[in-house]
Amino acid sequence: MIELTKLNNETFFMNPHLIEVIERIPNTIITMTNGKKYIVLESVDEITAKIMGFYKKINGYHMPEIIAVAADETDTDHKNETHAD
Repeated sequence: MIELTKLNNETFFMNPHLIEVIERIPNTIITMTNGKKYIVLESVDEITAKIMGFYKKINGYHMPEIIAVAADETDTDHKNETHAD
């Protein structure tokens, strides 16, 4: 579970396995797989970091495709860096 904050500053916990979409319009809106929507104070980047932290804690579980793709892009960026000898 990840901890998030509603617009009224009330915190709650969400199961990241059930997140379908995270949007920024201009507030951050999370749409769950059942269609329910939550508006939260955290940014998309903050939520993504919390989700990645969640999956690191439960190491061994399948990570959603969006996080795996982000990790691949980061690895590719590092592989393409040139270093002065």
